[in-house]
Amino acid sequence: GINAEYMGTQSIASIMVAVVWAWLLLAGLGTAVAAAQRPNIIFIVADDLGSDDLGFRSHQIRTPNVDALASSGTVLNQYYVQTVCSPSRATMLSGRVPLHTSINEWIPPESAYGLPINETTLADHLLAAGYTTRAVGKWHLGFYKWALTPTFRGFESFYGFYSGGEDYYTHMSGRGYDFRRDPAQWCGKNCSQVEWQAKGQYSTHLFTEEARNVILAHDMTKPLFLYLPYQAVHSPPQVPQSYIDPYNATIQNHQRRVFAGMLSCLDEGVGNVTAALREKGMLDNSIIVFTTDNGGPVITGDAVGARNTPLRGGKHSIFEGGVHGIAVVGGPAMPAQVPALNTLFHAADWLPTLLDAVGAPPKPVTDGVSQWKALQGGASPRSTVYAGLDGTLLCHGWRNNSWKLLVSPVGEAPGGEPSQWVPFVNSTVPAAAMHASAARRDAAPQCVHKRGMCLPGGDIANRSATSAAECCELCAGVGACVVWTFRFSEQRCYLKKSLPDHTLDMDCISGYTADAKTLHLYNMDTDDTEHDDVATQQPALVAELLAEMLAVESTGVATAVNDPACGPVVLPVDPHVGPVWAPWC
Repeated sequence: GINAEYMGTQSIASIMVAVVWAWLLLAGLGTAVAAAQRPNIIFIVADDLGSDDLGFRSHQIRTPNVDALASSGTVLNQYYVQTVCSPSRATMLSGRVPLHTSINEWIPPESAYGLPINETTLADHLLAAGYTTRAVGKWHLGFYKWALTPTFRGFESFYGFYSGGEDYYTHMSGRGYDFRRDPAQWCGKNCSQVEWQAKGQYSTHLFTEEARNVILAHDMTKPLFLYLPYQAVHSPPQVPQSYIDPYNATIQNHQRRVFAGMLSCLDEGVGNVTAALREKGMLDNSIIVFTTDNGGPVITGDAVGARNTPLRGGKHSIFEGGVHGIAVVGGPAMPAQVPALNTLFHAADWLPTLLDAVGAPPKPVTDGVSQWKALQGGASPRSTVYAGLDGTLLCHGWRNNSWKLLVSPVGEAPGGEPSQWVPFVNSTVPAAAMHASAARRDAAPQCVHKRGMCLPGGDIANRSATSAAECCELCAGVGACVVWTFRFSEQRCYLKKSLPDHTLDMDCISGYTADAKTLHLYNMDTDDTEHDDVATQQPALVAELLAEMLAVESTGVATAVNDPACGPVVLPVDPHVGPVWAPWC
């Protein structure tokens, strides 16, 4: 049953949502649509899917079910996500960009932080509006405390894994097994169950079957919100051979062929979930969202065959290949809609858009805007997108209508790495010409830094310092200094002439100054592949866009760091599967 010990840890924000909802409905100010008549929302997330992978884009991998949704619904052609898993998921569920959630990078399993509990999720809002809320799949928003796990974030049940990646069959994530069944809201320690029965079974199949069971057992007196973030098509490259074999004659590259099988299995799951909706009599009153969480990884260690061709870069970078995602929204409950939305749409827009779709007050203050009318042919409410930070948190970007500004340390690719244009076959990677602008910003030093990052090597000098801010100022005063590292234990600042590979160490803060950056400008209307940097031709526009971006960044919060009150990770041992991941603080 529900663990009463943890009920007090539900967010104040979610409680306030419920109170406001109750007041509005009692006052007669709520929507006229009865709860049972509100549309079901099926929100499907594909993990690490590239912008050129689905069948209707690649014409190589067969995805008939997602293709059918695209042909009857709306394809988002200017859709932006974050560079990696956790920031995008936090953005989708909270309606807030990483700048404001503090989740700027993927969350390693031993991290003592997560999506802050004062963030109200889409599930919180829909639960308060009378929805049944279920989550099936990958969480990856923190789990060091039970209060960060799904059933404390608005979901009434959860089936899946808490961390960010694992073996599809053994469900091992590093040194522990990670697969859970949390059957009730505020489930917690005495309620959460290790789903040892999943061992040896392929996760895409498991998540599809659980989603079908959720739908077929649903009480139709209430609408359903099903959040279905699949593990596929994230690394490792694993799928039953029967899904690979159909591509033996058409895809020569082995990596791409296995990836095609993984995506076909995921598409089959979408079809089976849709069939369950039809079987239950729920399909006609359903809205279905299908989205990636970031661009496809193309040459990094987590690359398993995705492609973003012809876009530049991939997962981890803020080039278009990393943040220009693929998404489709449709379903019979959608009113007449445009076949393609060619204006800007950000992952933060899902929360206000879907709340608009179901007529759900209150209207939360978010970074997102409702695109509900735009999806039906109305005017676009969005003209800008904060592209966020790359995987090093040292490159950042801003888009205003057709113009995209990228800001990077001297000597680095404008949008971080990967920065290549990867060919269609996904077999070889050509060397890409780097476009570096000589434009520099003549202003007082502004520090951009990340806690927990050390940059060993490349030292110009090291000096005594008492803070990261002082270290930043020291770097700004040395012409050859590009980046710096401040060590707390030594009270010392290390000034560096180039950006070396980084290591993770909470004793360090590393960063750069605004005077050690290059500025890069691309016209997305004519150059969405980011070949031609025109910053030197448009200095006034560069200055204007930079001022806009810095104004937005000035509202940001610090990147999340480990809770200092939390001790070392201790994995409990399950008699069936051995060490298991579980909250430890």
